[in-house]
Amino acid sequence: MRVVIPARITAGRRSGCHGGAAIEFALILPLFLTVVFGIIDYGWYFYQRYALVAAVRDGVRYGVTFPSATAAAQAKLQASADVSAPGSPITTAITWGPVGGTGTVSADLAPNKFLTLSASTPFKPLVGFVPVPALVQYTMVMLLENQP
Repeated sequence: MRVVIPARITAGRRSGCHGGAAIEFALILPLFLTVVFGIIDYGWYFYQRYALVAAVRDGVRYGVTFPSATAAAQAKLQASADVSAPGSPITTAITWGPVGGTGTVSADLAPNKFLTLSASTPFKPLVGFVPVPALVQYTMVMLLENQP
């Protein structure tokens, strides 16, 4: 004699996986989140670094164009930079003279002097899940040449 099992009883049974997909998901999720949050934080860091580099470039060009206006060059850098978070301003340093940093700021500059403009700002990560640098900084040196 043959026994026939109704279809509704066999349709409700589970397959032989028994939660393997959930275990694989639990093992892979931390690695996946680390990579995703690392991409987000480092992308934000590189954006802020690029914005600071562009601001330093604008400031040093302005300082070389108008050598007697070093305060205006710092103001140009502050105006060009949109990277500083509220409460963490950009710190700047301007020096005239050789690349080593000896020299003073003066309106009557001798030809072929170098303008060094440094800027730095604290970096606050968006997520904070992975370690990133705590400071964004950049220094640019430009030569002031004789103008005929």
